[in-house]
Formats: sequence, C-alpha cells, structure tokens
Amino acid sequence: MSKKTTWLFPFCLTIISIFINPYILGLCIQSDKYCIFGSLAHSVGKPMFYFSLTWLVLSLVFLLISNLTFQRWLKFTYIWVPLTILLVFLSPEYDSSLFSMSRDVVSLFMSVLFLIISFLIILISYLKTPKNQ
Repeated sequence: MSKKTTWLFPFCLTIISIFINPYILGLCIQSDKYCIFGSLAHSVGKPMFYFSLTWLVLSLVFLLISNLTFQRWLKFTYIWVPLTILLVFLSPEYDSSLFSMSRDVVSLFMSVLFLIISFLIILISYLKTPKNQ
C-alpha cells in the first residue's frame, strides 16, 4: 500500500457502509423494526462506517508526511485493524448494562483510539526524523 492510494480503501468502505446502513440514507427510521437492512446496519454498517471514516481522515494527513513515517504507521495498522475487527465481532450487538459495550460503542471507541494513536505515531515520527530527509 502506498501513501497515494491509501485513501482508496477507506473511501470504498465508507461508501459501502453508507449503502448498507439505511438509517444514514434516510430510507428507514430508527424505530422501524421491519426495515430490510436493519440488523445488517447495526451489526456491520455502523462499525464499518466509524472505522472507515476515521481512516479516510487519516489518509488526507498521509499526503503530507514522509515515507518513513508512513511505514511506521502502516506497521501499527497491521496490528490494530485485525484487533479492532476481532473486538467488534466479539462484542454483543446490543448491551443493556450500565456501561454498555455494544458493537457501536466498541467500534466508536476503537476508531477514536485509532485516530489518537495514529496522530501520536505521526507526530513522534515527525519529530524524530532528521530534517534533511
């Protein structure tokens, strides 16, 4: 994966997640229990939308960073993405406890954490990289 094509994968995922989530498009209302894509939207659509949108924002930053910084971030991503997928699919679809850990919450939390850690990796790598590169 190169810096210039990094935006393509999250862009496609964002578009797919919008189309399988009828609530974003306004085709179904939240209380519509007979919506054809209702369960797919909650179990796959929202988590995929959160993560792909975060990655899409980061891909714009990648155009401004060096190749070395990008390679460091890419190593982190190879570990983080499978971990996120595993945690999202192991979490319950709905949770009614006081501290809810449903798929939506887990995917949103992991996406925000991914964004924060990514920016930290980029910042630290940028500060450590010699200025003559």
